Amino acid sequence: MSSIDWYKKELNSLMIQYETKEITILEFSDKYYEIGCIAQEMYKDDIESAIIKDCATESTSAASSYADGYKEGYNRALGLIKWNIENQLNKNNGLQ
Repeated sequence: MSSIDWYKKELNSLMIQYETKEITILEFSDKYYEIGCIAQEMYKDDIESAIIKDCATESTSAASSYADGYKEGYNRALGLIKWNIENQLNKNNGLQ
């Protein structure tokens, strides 16, 4: 449940308590302030969590790109080594 949904649910519950005279206006005021403070902290946590998730996704994507680049470089190097070995073998066997 998001912080906004939680806040709406709690505020609705508080309004019902006040309308049914379960709490006084002073209790309503105190709880209203408390709910607002908690919702604000939850919202900050939601935003921080989203930022962390975005950063992790971006990091993973960048790492994957680097890994692909290294793999391509290694494959090129192996191909060059193979070509060089075959070239040397052909020279030694007098095929060139």
